[in-house]
Formats: sequence, structure tokens, C-alpha cells
Amino acid sequence: MVSPKVKVTASNAQGAVKIYLETRLDKLFHNSSFGYRPNRSAHMALTQCERNCRVKSWVLEVDIKAF
Repeated sequence: MVSPKVKVTASNAQGAVKIYLETRLDKLFHNSSFGYRPNRSAHMALTQCERNCRVKSWVLEVDIKAF
């Protein structure tokens, strides 16, 4: 029996690498880190920021040069 050939495209390879890296690297990030992480949004980041500011006295510095 001849096995079917699998066509690997750049998109498929990129998706596979993304999944591979995300599963290993995501657990290294701090729980309050939201930038470019799966299942996290800017709204979630703002909610977390609000929680942090109510519990701790923090100073937040943001680089807005790119806006």
C-alpha cells in the first residue's frame, strides 16, 4: 500500500512552529504579561492593571513614542 504524500506549505510549517513554541514558552511569562499571548486581550491587560493598582502602589511607565 502506498502512503499518501503530505504537502507541507510555509503556512502549515509556521502554524506548527507557533504551536510548538507557545506551549513551551507561555508558561515562562509572568501571569500579568498580556502582549502577543494567545487568549489574552488588551481589555484583560487593563483589568489586570486596575487590580494591581488597587492592591499595590505602582508606577507605570509606558513608551508612547510609536503612537
